[in-house]
Amino acid sequence: MEFAVDDVVLAITSLTSQRPKDIIETNNYLTAFRLDHSVWPISLTILQNTNVPIAVCLFVLETLKMKLNFDFESIKTSAHFVSNLKSTLYELAKRFVSSKSTLKLSALCISSLVIQSQHYNFIEEIIHIFSDSYENVATSFKILQNIINIFMEKEIIPNSKETIIKKLEKEGYKVLAFLNIWATNINNNKILEGTKVISKRKFTLRVILYIIIVT
Repeated sequence: MEFAVDDVVLAITSLTSQRPKDIIETNNYLTAFRLDHSVWPISLTILQNTNVPIAVCLFVLETLKMKLNFDFESIKTSAHFVSNLKSTLYELAKRFVSSKSTLKLSALCISSLVIQSQHYNFIEEIIHIFSDSYENVATSFKILQNIINIFMEKEIIPNSKETIIKKLEKEGYKVLAFLNIWATNINNNKILEGTKVISKRKFTLRVILYIIIVT
């Protein structure tokens, strides 16, 4: 069976408006899609399209989460694709920062990708990419927290797990240094949080609470 971007998007969007019999056929089609190697390039193309509905993004992210956890070997040797996928997921997390479900799935996919690809410079990279607003700084917290949660909960190759732990110990100070610089450069001692304005003191307390929870 061959799959195309438009056909996959149509199948996903039609799930909520079909008759039961048609839904079974569509589910079978999408199940086959998830098992096919074309799921990787098609999913990437869909997520890079800013006009795609959130419902489609959620389906694709759920698919990628599963594939990254259980089928990463099929793309492991394609460094260019892995890098492109990671960049796309970063942009998606920033684009849907106000959608909790989409942001959570994006963070989970980024976390799985970082761990599976043994990309150990993720702290500095994530801080750099998400440093342009309070909302994105908060997003970077969620991604880093997911990375920690995933490798603590999953069975990861011992050597890889030890490497990540050492990397966190060595690079963790960059998170605090970044937060200090970012917070102290905000005008009028205030930080914009969505539609709210909070004081630096509240922001600092949230950061401390976050660190306590994560560690």
